[in-house]
Amino acid sequence: MNGPNEQPGTLLLFARDPGSANQVLALYEMLTDQISGARPDSDSPVASLVRRLATGRSISDIRVAASRAALALLGDAGIAVEDWDSVRDIDAISARLADGQVAEIVTGLSDRDDRTPQKLWFAAKALGARTTALLDDTTVAHRMARADLDQRFRLPDGELVLPSVIAAIDDQSRNALIAAGITADTITVIGHLHIHRFRRIAADMPEDSVRALRESWGAQDSDHVVLFASEPLREMAAEGKQRDVDELAVLTDLLERIRVGDPITTNREPDSTIVVVRPHPREDDSKFAALPHDMKPRTLVSRDGSSAQAILAADTVVGISSMMLVEAASIGRPAHSMIDFDPAAAACPC
Repeated sequence: MNGPNEQPGTLLLFARDPGSANQVLALYEMLTDQISGARPDSDSPVASLVRRLATGRSISDIRVAASRAALALLGDAGIAVEDWDSVRDIDAISARLADGQVAEIVTGLSDRDDRTPQKLWFAAKALGARTTALLDDTTVAHRMARADLDQRFRLPDGELVLPSVIAAIDDQSRNALIAAGITADTITVIGHLHIHRFRRIAADMPEDSVRALRESWGAQDSDHVVLFASEPLREMAAEGKQRDVDELAVLTDLLERIRVGDPITTNREPDSTIVVVRPHPREDDSKFAALPHDMKPRTLVSRDGSSAQAILAADTVVGISSMMLVEAASIGRPAHSMIDFDPAAAACPC
């Protein structure tokens, strides 16, 4: 789009899902640090990516766009975010890119119910703009993701479309992408941008805010709080995504294990255990309405506090393959998956 002596043009960052928003937010902060001269020099792959994206640009040359859950997450971080909820078709996307003189695009990798990243890559190619996709976790390497991975790179009509660069978190993710047919030389391994940022946030979290959240759950110091990090599996099943687990069934299993004293989650009695269900931002809370409220352990549904606050306020984090498990493991908090997913391995290297 630009000649060798021209300015690099606008850089657009886009996210729809919370995981993508976390990666975009971490990248945005790295870019602003690079531009302001506050970022240390390094030869790592992520440093090379940041330098390439930042070179020749000012902070005002970086635009951030988002839709759905990512809008609130990025907005809460104090970033000026363009609302793309209504930007659906390729023509509308192309018009926005052309009007904004966008020369480079970085997107997350949305779940299969949203094809905005693919449409952005397609529109960008026609305009001569470079594209980079940031993977936001390592579950692409898990057996449960293999059948669905191909859909992450297809338009609604099934046409395959790829970004110029795919930034994976680890070598296993890179290998999974190659196995799915992605050309190896388009993939770079950059680690987990969000986890680096999350560790800083957790380390700086005021103790009084953590205690206040725990107290809002009705937990005493003697109580054992199990934070259940739920996922929108039922919502995604309606979109054709097949998984061999169900979040409500897993939650029911967790509660039963606590009732019978299974030490897999806690060695406390049900009377002194509280289960806090943390819905995913894309989940419908109404599906938890049938949870029993007259049985031990006491169970409540809460979205209060940031993920870092909730993890620090809990004694154990339990789930399926939620990023909250990885976040918890990354700061040494007890994290347990109810399937064959290893949060500690997903958290390191980052």
